[in-house]
Amino acid sequence: GYYVHESGSRSDFTFCRIELTLDADGSCRYSEFAPAGRLRSLPDGAVWRFVQGMLVLDSSRPESPGFVFYESRGHKSVQHPVSSVELSVRLVLQKCTHRPFPQREAPFPGHAPKDADQLVFGTVDPHSPVLLGMKCRPDRLPLHAFQDALRRHGLPCDEILSDFRFLDRDGDGQVSTADLGRLEGYGSPAAAPEVLHELREALVGRFGSVAAAFEALKSGAAGGRGARRWARSRLR
Repeated sequence: GYYVHESGSRSDFTFCRIELTLDADGSCRYSEFAPAGRLRSLPDGAVWRFVQGMLVLDSSRPESPGFVFYESRGHKSVQHPVSSVELSVRLVLQKCTHRPFPQREAPFPGHAPKDADQLVFGTVDPHSPVLLGMKCRPDRLPLHAFQDALRRHGLPCDEILSDFRFLDRDGDGQVSTADLGRLEGYGSPAAAPEVLHELREALVGRFGSVAAAFEALKSGAAGGRGARRWARSRLR
């Protein structure tokens, strides 16, 4: 935050002003004005830390000073390098007025959150950087990402991934939310009408008629076990 302290009067040359800014990343900015001269930190040259009740402002580069003191000598000023500044934490808290960074009060100034129906999946802002550079649509799950997530959690994934591919109807290596919704009926002895229709069309397309298809599957004339596996894959 920002810390400021003023004392004395400008009219009788007793005026003194201290300005201190402490950033969360450890950097700081310091300025002190007094009748004897002016002390200030160099740009990006100072860091802060606490040492036994003292606020120590050091140079961010050990090989060079982080502050410079401009000593007033009549109409001239002489520069003196300063390596560090020490302030009592107790006096800083007692004497200085404090103003927090505006981000504490308003982390995202000017930002108006969108309603859930305007967000991707009701959660992600459509202009969020997380959506930039995506190689797939935000409503689809890539097979490799799903596989990596399973392995990170220590789950066996071979059988799951085999079933995953059956959900990928267009074979693009991605599964949509609609495809995942079909998992609700996975393993059920009953199939949805549209699934049965797809199965019928596939059987007729391969065997000429439903009756011929079932006869072939029953007798194993169309590849035996392989044909039965094919039929089960269509039902999935």
